[in-house]
Amino acid sequence: EKVVFDLPKTVDESFSDALKTIVIDKTTDSWEFWYGLLLNYHKDNGDVLVNTRYKVDGFNLGIWVSGQRYSQVKGQLSPERIQRLDNLGFIWDDVEHSWNKGYQYLKQYVIDNKDALVNYSYKVDGFKLGHWINEQKAKRSADKLSPERIQKLDEIGFIWHAKEYAWNKGYQYLKQYVIDNKDTLVNSSYKVDNYRLGHWAVTQRAERSKDRLSLERIQKLDELGFVWNVLDFNWNQGYQYLKQYIVDNGDVLVKGSYKIDGFKLGQWTSIQRSEKSKDRLSPERIQKLDELGFVWNNEEYAWNQGYQQLKQYVKDNGDALVPNRCKIDEYALGSWVGTQRQEKVKNILSSKRIQKLDELGFIWDSLEHAWNKGYQCLKQYVIDNKDALVNYSYKVDGFNLGRWVGSQRIARKSGKISTERITKLDDLGFVWKVK
Repeated sequence: EKVVFDLPKTVDESFSDALKTIVIDKTTDSWEFWYGLLLNYHKDNGDVLVNTRYKVDGFNLGIWVSGQRYSQVKGQLSPERIQRLDNLGFIWDDVEHSWNKGYQYLKQYVIDNKDALVNYSYKVDGFKLGHWINEQKAKRSADKLSPERIQKLDEIGFIWHAKEYAWNKGYQYLKQYVIDNKDTLVNSSYKVDNYRLGHWAVTQRAERSKDRLSLERIQKLDELGFVWNVLDFNWNQGYQYLKQYIVDNGDVLVKGSYKIDGFKLGQWTSIQRSEKSKDRLSPERIQKLDELGFVWNNEEYAWNQGYQQLKQYVKDNGDALVPNRCKIDEYALGSWVGTQRQEKVKNILSSKRIQKLDELGFIWDSLEHAWNKGYQCLKQYVIDNKDALVNYSYKVDGFNLGRWVGSQRIARKSGKISTERITKLDDLGFVWKVK
């Protein structure tokens, strides 16, 4: 039986192998010899996909296998031999077989990983799937991939443009984030389904700043309300919360620990003061805060904070008689009130502050106030009872008038009561000595 082979063009080892194959293959017995080698290969490997350069015991089985394909195409291989090779699962079109093998590996990869984003260096069972995928992209771009194969790849979600796919994947995750969180302020370390959405968002900002983000992508992100400058956004958010605070509270004296909707407004206001003192706050922002009556001076801020606490105390208690140790929400209001009295005595409290405190009914001399309160209670008692003989345990509106009366007697006896007060009590018919 005549079999035709194309010999290599150069005389080397491959030439010798090809010649040996041709010589041996001229007889039926030699075909059986090669077929026996192929049977052994099938037994050892489970298939007959013999590489062209494969040798066994010095015989190039790969070239012989290629010869069978060539002979079959030329009609020079008997039906019996074709059948015997078919029984081994002989691959007559190794190119088609290789493509289908890659396709099946990719199909399984998609099932296992939920996407077709295969790394270029990825292998499976020794098959270079990543390399195979790149070949499909190259062939399509060169218009050398059949419509049938393109369709089959499209059906399993083949990624023709990996970068475009990766961007759209991040965009879809961001879109869902906006639905769930009502904003696009993704933390840089944020992940969802092990996808680094925070990193993706940071990348978009960086790409735009370098003028490398397309107008189409910018527009799509803008439609989601994407925040391109997080620092500006945070500042404006704080500014809006401060405006709302003023509407709700009537002042800009935000406590350092104050939060609104989880936003640390107290901390934000402190930062603005610090930034201005370091000359790092823009004139525009200073002007916007000034328009709200923002308090830049820390001492002024502290005083106004105490004033607001006192104002609330008066509202809640009906007077400005704050006990020395009084604290409200950990704020030492009693101590602050004492400081105002001391500063007035030292003549270092401004007239403006004195006026504001007077408007609240501030008690500058708490001892004087307490004495006058007792005196007024006694005066009313005399009107009601026609005498000043108050029982020691007598109280009026919670005030222990009986004890106060007793303290006046003790004060006179020890010489610690003024002539003016003695005269005022005498005018009421005060009884200094009780039998």
